[in-house]
Amino acid sequence: MKLYKTTIKPTSNFATNFRGDTLFGQICWGIKYLYGKERLENLVAHHKQKPFLICSDGFKKDFLPKPKLPKYLLTTDKNKKSKELKKEVWIAYDDLIHGNFDKAIKDDKKTDEQLIMHNKINRLSGTTGGNGFDPFGVEDIVYSDFDVYFLIDEDVFKQNELKECLEFVANHGYGKDVTWGKGRFEFENFENVDKYLNHVSNTYMSLNDFNANNTVAKEFYYDVFVRFGKMGFDRANKNPFKKPIMLADFGAVMVFDELSSKNYVGSVIENISTVYDDVIHQGYAIAISIKGLS
Repeated sequence: MKLYKTTIKPTSNFATNFRGDTLFGQICWGIKYLYGKERLENLVAHHKQKPFLICSDGFKKDFLPKPKLPKYLLTTDKNKKSKELKKEVWIAYDDLIHGNFDKAIKDDKKTDEQLIMHNKINRLSGTTGGNGFDPFGVEDIVYSDFDVYFLIDEDVFKQNELKECLEFVANHGYGKDVTWGKGRFEFENFENVDKYLNHVSNTYMSLNDFNANNTVAKEFYYDVFVRFGKMGFDRANKNPFKKPIMLADFGAVMVFDELSSKNYVGSVIENISTVYDDVIHQGYAIAISIKGLS
């Protein structure tokens, strides 16, 4: 498998937080519309056994997330307050793999949130509400440039196909409110970062949320993320809401009994729709080795 990185350059505000599993779902729509339903079905069948693609979350440009570890494993400074430690969320790759967690930096407002006011329209009369003014607020997310990682099995899904599908998402828009012009972006050429992979280790960190049910580790540190998914495109007409699922969030750290060379963890999640029986959740996470904890 190959690991690539690209930098996302937003050209509009977003209405949905940027997450790898949401991006994976929209790339699957791109596969269907660009290459056909049969192509998507074949890739989904492959994904149930082994991932053809894993999308990371979005991270500060040139940084990775700090591991979700307890305080005593993150700092040697006994006087550092937990409140300050929580603000330090990004870390350079070299510091991460050498366990220099004290060198993590604070978030410098990668995102900003704005409340945009709209007015409801009565579609029958073509006017605003009964009183002539019926406002409501919509939260906009303003992103600066950020990095996204893709782990792909190029035996079944080529890099050029991934680029075309990402272009599909960039032009159509990521997340909700795309008909209002939200979620548009451009992206840089893909950079191969296989140097992050294939290190023999017993300690790994995830770069996106994943299904941890079948992950057997002697130590496991993670935050919980609950996904309330929703379908779009031509599956938004029936019940578009997926069943809620509980995941281990990005930055999860796993310590295994034996040394190994892992590229990913997790497993696909099926049966998450009450309407369609072929809907899956990405389920896997990109895993990179970090300095061993034991």
